[in-house]
Amino acid sequence: MSNIKLMSLDKVKPSRIATIKAVKSADLLLKQKLFNMGFIPGVSIEMIRSAPLLDPIEIKVLDYLVVLRREEASMIEVEIND
Repeated sequence: MSNIKLMSLDKVKPSRIATIKAVKSADLLLKQKLFNMGFIPGVSIEMIRSAPLLDPIEIKVLDYLVVLRREEASMIEVEIND
């Protein structure tokens, strides 16, 4: 049986692969921006790296690299399968 973990994207460790479950933002403009960049429920992402001071973070989504602030990444809920 697999161990399923739900967490916000900003908490995912480098080299981990996760599936987006939800984008939770009260700001509809930011939510639309994240959707336009490919952060859509069901899409697989890979955490690439974090900047030396922890912000921003780099994520691979839909075969391209995106850099997000941790504050933005905290609004994306993902599922990690161990």
